[in-house]
Amino acid sequence: ACTAIFTILNFLVPIATICIGAIFVNDCPRQHMIPIYLIVSGCGILIRTFLGVVGLCIASKYENPEEVPPQTLTIKILDFLHATFIFCWFIAGNVWIFSIHKDHQESDPSQDSFCAAVVYKYAFWLTIVAYIGLILAIVLCLVGCLFFGVVICRAGDD
Repeated sequence: ACTAIFTILNFLVPIATICIGAIFVNDCPRQHMIPIYLIVSGCGILIRTFLGVVGLCIASKYENPEEVPPQTLTIKILDFLHATFIFCWFIAGNVWIFSIHKDHQESDPSQDSFCAAVVYKYAFWLTIVAYIGLILAIVLCLVGCLFFGVVICRAGDD
């Protein structure tokens, strides 16, 4: 159930991201790349999620995990390039979003300093949530390493 909910969210959030970017593509003259950032990152994450689900479906057809065919070198290279692009695009989005954090307004669309509230706030909070997720993943990895380290040490003492 948890995997299903996570998978659904991994499809819904990028779709919402693409929609918000597309609907408001011309509504952020202060930093016109923010809506484009939303569209491209939404597409990138959607592709990544789709490929992950396809991989799981292929793997689930085999009863023995050792029977699952390994990824070809081409697929691994493409996966690496895709992940690298998403990472670099995320960094670029950070620059675009945070560079106008204190230097934009959301009330007068006729001004060059305008950025629609929906676009800016969605991009800003999506980025903050990504950092929170990264921090949680790091903490969970550290706790897991600590736990397994303790288990291994105790097993060695016996």
